[in-house]
Amino acid sequence: INGVTATGSGQVLSLPTGTPAGGLGIVVSASGISAATPPVTLGTFTYRPGAAQQLASAMNLATSPATGSLTTAIKSLTTQATALNRQISMDQQLENEQRATLQKEFVTMETNLGKLQNESSALQGALSKLKTSTIG
Repeated sequence: INGVTATGSGQVLSLPTGTPAGGLGIVVSASGISAATPPVTLGTFTYRPGAAQQLASAMNLATSPATGSLTTAIKSLTTQATALNRQISMDQQLENEQRATLQKEFVTMETNLGKLQNESSALQGALSKLKTSTIG
């Protein structure tokens, strides 16, 4: 069948698994053939896969671990996701560093503002003493 030697059991000829049509069996009606008869060529039989087999073959090609289109697409998307995750991690690290810098600057600004307010209060006190001492 399709150039592959089939094995017989009763009236059924079957192809071995691992061949393109592996597991296919056909019933043969032939007279005068017995187990003692040497191997005989009864004719030819050509196997053409049907729609389900064609679909199964297409799926096997698409999901092939080495070259399948779906496998290749998944690998590509995984690579892109990994690159995006690295970029996100770098962006988060940069954001954390910028946040820390801004927080330090804010604390410094708050400290300086407090000092300026203290100086302002001290200057207002000194000015009010000057006004009182020049008036009186």
